[in-house]
Amino acid sequence: MVGKLKFNKTLAMVSGIAMILAIAVFFYVQRMQHGENSPVPAVKTAVIPAQQTEIATAEYHAEQVQQPEQAFEGLVAENLLEQPIPPDNALIKDEISQLKDIQSQLQEQKELLQQQHQDADKLLQLKEQQLADMEKQLKS
Repeated sequence: MVGKLKFNKTLAMVSGIAMILAIAVFFYVQRMQHGENSPVPAVKTAVIPAQQTEIATAEYHAEQVQQPEQAFEGLVAENLLEQPIPPDNALIKDEISQLKDIQSQLQEQKELLQQQHQDADKLLQLKEQQLADMEKQLKS
């Protein structure tokens, strides 16, 4: 009789866990189906899709333009020109390679800032065009 009672308790626990899992799966499936069927509000814009990509790219680069000093801070030491030249040839070669690295990083920074400036100009031009298109739409 004790063995039968133990078996019934085990069976009740297993069936209870199975029911809880079944209910959890049911709610999960319902939530996923509800999430897929929910309507997404459409936003109307007067921008052509090709321009949207350019605008998004230009906005991304414009955000990066705002913090150029923080990104490259500490690249060149202030006292670089005042430092003495090392007497050892190996140290001189190492110093030259470091200076070349710094020069290449500065050149990359210059090119990046020029590109960001061009992107910002393009963004301004596209925004002006967008405003003109919106004004035309309002008039018509």
